[in-house]
Amino acid sequence: MRPPAYLGLVLLLNAFALVPASGGPSPQDDEVVAVAAGRKITQKDLEERISNLPDGYREVFETPDGRARLARELARIEVFSQEAVKIGLDKDPGLQTRLSELTKAVLAAEYARAKISSRVSVSEEEARAYYGKNREEYSNPERIYAPKIFVRVLDSDSFEAVTQKRERAERARRFLMEGADFRKTAWELSDEQPDAQPDYYARGRLVPEIEPIVFALNKGEVSPVMKVRDGFVVYKIEDRIPPSVKPFDDVKSEIVQQLREERLQEMFEAAERALFDKYQVVFSPGIGPLRRNPKEQSIAVGKISMVVLAAPDSAAKGVIATLLIEGSWDGGAVEQIAIALRADTTIARQAGSEELHARLDDLRAGQFVRARCAGRVELSSPSRGEAKSLVILERQD
Repeated sequence: MRPPAYLGLVLLLNAFALVPASGGPSPQDDEVVAVAAGRKITQKDLEERISNLPDGYREVFETPDGRARLARELARIEVFSQEAVKIGLDKDPGLQTRLSELTKAVLAAEYARAKISSRVSVSEEEARAYYGKNREEYSNPERIYAPKIFVRVLDSDSFEAVTQKRERAERARRFLMEGADFRKTAWELSDEQPDAQPDYYARGRLVPEIEPIVFALNKGEVSPVMKVRDGFVVYKIEDRIPPSVKPFDDVKSEIVQQLREERLQEMFEAAERALFDKYQVVFSPGIGPLRRNPKEQSIAVGKISMVVLAAPDSAAKGVIATLLIEGSWDGGAVEQIAIALRADTTIARQAGSEELHARLDDLRAGQFVRARCAGRVELSSPSRGEAKSLVILERQD
């Protein structure tokens, strides 16, 4: 999905505040992608801006189309700014104040980069030590493949109609118990057809009333007919995968990133406290520095504004997409949030009292979602989190 037309300029301004001074002209072997008012814009210029964009937006501009948009935005800034100077806008007192504030923001960002983020590192030995002490964080729970027969019951159904539908569900169960093919039985008797590909899931997917019954079944066994809010269901356990622990190499980059963010948070807050004391910062009651624990479990709820598929290098690290949502953390203030989805993020769709399996392709702008994250990071804009599970809510605009 393309970002709004004005978004590029806003993001570029953010990126410019973080791009270090180049110290000289671009090398002659850099490919020139545009020339604006005599200034050459090169691939190096694009790479610098892209690398400094906030998480969640970077992927938008890493595609060929995104790079073309970025080159156009750089050219637009060049010619618009020169024309602004030509007509004297740079002399406006209000604009001079805003430019002064922007200069402060650039200097603050450079200080944070030079004195804080550039000094944070995590060794492989430290990552291994954390993995050894927290192996349970990287466990894969038991998962089952349990397709179901579903017979829908409507609020308007008569007692006789409900009885007939229960009998249909009982008939389907009897066929399965006798060894009938599941797909053929579902095609004849179920109101929902099973997925083309096996859908494995862990505890927490089904409603509490039936989940213990389904997970207690052995491979090949069939559940009794069970009543749910909107009908009758029968499950068959086609397969189950026992619990396991992810190998260190599979989670190494995730651990390094987590430890780095924790240390960055600690160093940032230490620097903040020291500078607040040095410059005698005083807040009015109720106002002060934010204190967040990036390891705490957090829930983000909001409306999707954009779905950004990950670039190949990000996907290789496990992140398959980023959702940009207008929402809140744990019922707090509404803000822009970037939610990263990994290959192992569970995606479901709310359907009454049940959560049905969903896929990345089912996510759309305008949907309301609930993301359960291991934590959140608020030193970036937008704030961001990595989803362990995500549910598409029934509420829609």
